Amino acid sequence: MPPYLDATSDIENTQLALPLVILMTVNEHETNALFDVFLGERQAPLQSTREGVTYTHLGTHDGLRIVSTLCEMGAGGIGASQQRSREAIDHWNPRAIISIGVAFGLDEAKQTIGDVLVSTQVQDYELGRLENTGTMTPRGDRPSSSDRLRNRLRQTDLTQRRRDDTWPKVRFGLLLSGQKLLDNLDYRESLKALFPEAIGGEMEGVGLYVSASEAKIDWIIVKGICDWGHKKNHADKDARQKLAALNAAQVVKASLALPGLYGPEPQLNKVVADSNDLPQEERKAYQGDKLSLNFNNVDVRRLLQCIGEFIGINIVISDSVGGAITLILKDVPWDQVLDIILQQKGLTMRKNGNVIRIALWEELYIMEMLDLECKIRLEELKQKCR
Repeated sequence: MPPYLDATSDIENTQLALPLVILMTVNEHETNALFDVFLGERQAPLQSTREGVTYTHLGTHDGLRIVSTLCEMGAGGIGASQQRSREAIDHWNPRAIISIGVAFGLDEAKQTIGDVLVSTQVQDYELGRLENTGTMTPRGDRPSSSDRLRNRLRQTDLTQRRRDDTWPKVRFGLLLSGQKLLDNLDYRESLKALFPEAIGGEMEGVGLYVSASEAKIDWIIVKGICDWGHKKNHADKDARQKLAALNAAQVVKASLALPGLYGPEPQLNKVVADSNDLPQEERKAYQGDKLSLNFNNVDVRRLLQCIGEFIGINIVISDSVGGAITLILKDVPWDQVLDIILQQKGLTMRKNGNVIRIALWEELYIMEMLDLECKIRLEELKQKCR
């Protein structure tokens, strides 16, 4: 049974200063792909509940808090994307909400299962006028997704294509969205005729757009192609959905990896000329010996080890700690330097004697909760044996 985090706990409150992004999925394959990419394969997520809606915490990633929500299929039903995204916005006040999962492609000749579709615009393909000739004339606008998120995804795609031979094909364009689970070739062909510039379709985008636009926050849809809008019950249906969902999650994770998407670049990249320039109350808070650092894109684990060697204390670093960081600091107390690193990378520490243990805050919280649960059960067992 996964531990649950109370919405007002101290450990969660320490992360409230970071901008938050909501990721929304629908089915099991989409959600498992999200967990595997953001947490690691078979890692149990941390959850919390707000006003009856349960959310999953995916940790902090390069200065962003990531929380996921699960909606029902479609846009307008109970628990569907419009309701769930509206609730998530009310509960978390996020900077952005991203719909991640699977979609249908429109062109088997040019597209491939696993290609990732990114919405530049979204079109409700069911909104239109039914003419007396039996044809339909589309109506409604084509809202554009967030320019900030589109730009980040495009730049990430261009970079990753040069860096990673396994990077999936990412396609940007108009995404169709409707309430139908499309499994009919003739209907799909009619959509291609009505919207020749479309790159694919799905079911949750309109609900997401309505809620995000009303709240004036960024939104975008990132989904992998798992079928072609017909013959959905393919022998490889599950494998195709898993591949499509995994590719979409990997594209989103990589795109969120560069700091500075929301808010200024991390303060770590700015020189602190002299710790005496700090406010009086801040100078009093740190008592460690001063050190100066000038590192560009240094491995975090190695940096923490160097600090441990400098202060003569043992530092145990969890396997979950990774990534790089840039530091240009002059005459700053070592305990303040450590706090800066931990805050930037979403880490926390526990000190026991001459040993400091450093890990992701969610990881330490889970371990402490499990330890507390064991102590409680042991005490209950002792009471029964008396």
